[in-house]
Amino acid sequence: MLPHTPRSTLPAIVALAAVLAVLAPLTAVGPAAYAAPVAAASAPTAVQTAAPPAERNPSLDHPRLPQRCLEGDEYIPSNAEICRIRWYGARRPTIVMWGDSHSWQHEPAVLEAVRGKRVNLVAFFMGSCPAHLVYRSKKGGHYRTGCEVTNAAALEWVTRQHDRGRDLRVLLGGAWSSYRLLYRAVRRGDTADVTDFQAQMATLYHEGTAKLFRRLGAEGVDTDVIAQGVFVPEDPPACDRVTPYPCDFSRKAGLPGEAATKRWLKRQMRKLPGRPVYVDPNGKVCGRSTCHGVVDGIYTFFDRGHYSATRSRTFVNHFRKSVNRLL
Repeated sequence: MLPHTPRSTLPAIVALAAVLAVLAPLTAVGPAAYAAPVAAASAPTAVQTAAPPAERNPSLDHPRLPQRCLEGDEYIPSNAEICRIRWYGARRPTIVMWGDSHSWQHEPAVLEAVRGKRVNLVAFFMGSCPAHLVYRSKKGGHYRTGCEVTNAAALEWVTRQHDRGRDLRVLLGGAWSSYRLLYRAVRRGDTADVTDFQAQMATLYHEGTAKLFRRLGAEGVDTDVIAQGVFVPEDPPACDRVTPYPCDFSRKAGLPGEAATKRWLKRQMRKLPGRPVYVDPNGKVCGRSTCHGVVDGIYTFFDRGHYSATRSRTFVNHFRKSVNRLL
């Protein structure tokens, strides 16, 4: 049974619903409208340097997958097919990124981590779709959603390669806290700000994500886990009409339920084989109590819910251990 969700957590739940609303359009629409950073009174402080030049549109600074993995103008896949980002052949070691857009946002860092090495990088991404173990519906044995199709395809590919003796390592990522808190809201009936789609994805997470960890462990698939990423809270203290967001905000608002989510992920990682790595680069953009919209002249986000590609690349050292353990 789920623990009681105090009313004090509901503002965070509403903010998380807003984050999931950001995730879904990534499959179909272009970047958010860009506004230059606001005046100095609301500009980043403390560790930040000046914001990048306004003539460079940072809302375009998102991860860029090969066009063969995409359809039309989308920039995160909307189909269940594998995306071969780098491919040297089936016999080469392979990193498999698996998850929603909070996994996808780390692709530039992982790509940088495999640079100069003959390591394959493939991905199974779908926006707003939690990594989970799929079960078939009772009626007709069909999957209910594209999210389930994607996860079924990922598990089939990973287990087939593992059974063939291929060297691979899975990197699981996702908006973990979003799904966790949204599911609690659904169970409580606090659904005024939760769409049917969001509720469905949160339910898939609840029903299948922990089971996926167990299944990967049972299969003996080496798997590492990416921590919950930071996002701009729904009601930030300043710059509320500016995208990407260039100001400071509290870590608690940008990472709601951080400690509980980390504990949950660490428990799931006990099911995995070997020595799984917990990849947590959030310290690059957050201090103990404050997160920053700009650090060292680099925007943290390209929209309200995802790291910019340039920021992601600064996380490269956090992913090197996963790559090195594969070699």
